[in-house]
Amino acid sequence: MVFKTLVPEVKDAIVRAKEGGATDREVARLFSTDHTTVSRVYKRYKDSNSTARLPGSGRPRKSSEKDDRALVRIVKKDPLKTATDLTKHANERLGLGISTRTARRILK
Repeated sequence: MVFKTLVPEVKDAIVRAKEGGATDREVARLFSTDHTTVSRVYKRYKDSNSTARLPGSGRPRKSSEKDDRALVRIVKKDPLKTATDLTKHANERLGLGISTRTARRILK
């Protein structure tokens, strides 16, 4: 499934059209999008008075992609390294403060 991201200007134009009295289907035809998209954009605007995306939920990552690549490189260099060894390296040398479980997850 391919998602088409709407630029903020289009979202604002959708809101203006809806507030002008147009139906979801009329606005959808005008902007070549689906009527459910129009409904969702307008609902978000009514709920938060903004069409901007909200930040993602969940805990922020401890390690960056660069850190992950460095840890994977270490294991490729020495395949006998354990997740505990990797954790120790990440915590002492990279200053990440990750758990053994996180090290295992990075290597997946």
